[in-house]
Amino acid sequence: MNAYSLLFYLILSLSSISLSSKASDLVFSFSSFCYESPRTKKINSIYFMDNQAQPVNDENLCIYKDNSQYHSQGSVVNGLRHGEWTFWYVNGIKKSIVNYKAGNYDGKYFFMSENGRLLIEGSYKENQKNGIWKYWNHMGIKIKEESYNFDMKDGKFIVWDAEGNMLSERNYLNNELNGKSIYWHRNSHKFAEGIYKNGKSDGEWTFWSTNGKKIETKSYNEGELIKQIIF
Repeated sequence: MNAYSLLFYLILSLSSISLSSKASDLVFSFSSFCYESPRTKKINSIYFMDNQAQPVNDENLCIYKDNSQYHSQGSVVNGLRHGEWTFWYVNGIKKSIVNYKAGNYDGKYFFMSENGRLLIEGSYKENQKNGIWKYWNHMGIKIKEESYNFDMKDGKFIVWDAEGNMLSERNYLNNELNGKSIYWHRNSHKFAEGIYKNGKSDGEWTFWSTNGKKIETKSYNEGELIKQIIF
């Protein structure tokens, strides 16, 4: 597995971690609402209590059975998550802070490791990624930074390896590569530099070897290779 594949797998794994625990890990009280309770029903993303026709309007509080640590806390308004919700690991360390508006992701988002290191920081607007998203590995080294405009890639995308060496810097507009892109070898020497236009290579691209020697140039016209020089 190469460095880019390994990095993609790590980011995919971090992004897909569930915020839920098994219901059997939690303790339930008749005096407080917990969205994981077997007495709670979810219909079309709206929370109801058993034998209740009206959606839940209450404060959610779920607690771990083994040590009475908080599992999750946040508000439910008209059956939908609303405002800031906090989730914890069983060891008491915060797992995530998520903001909702009428059941949709809306506002700042944070995800942490079991030892409290920040792994993901970003923001949502109307259930879509919006603004700058940052990712770190479990050693606290930043490995990726992205820019979104309502789930569309828009702005600078940067990737680092696990040691903090920059691997690529690309620019997007309306979900397509646009503008200058630069790629580096693992030893920090530049690997390639060129321009994208509407997702296609355009103009001159230059390539270097791992020791920094220029080895090739390629000229493109809207993705079509029109000239190549090998040194």
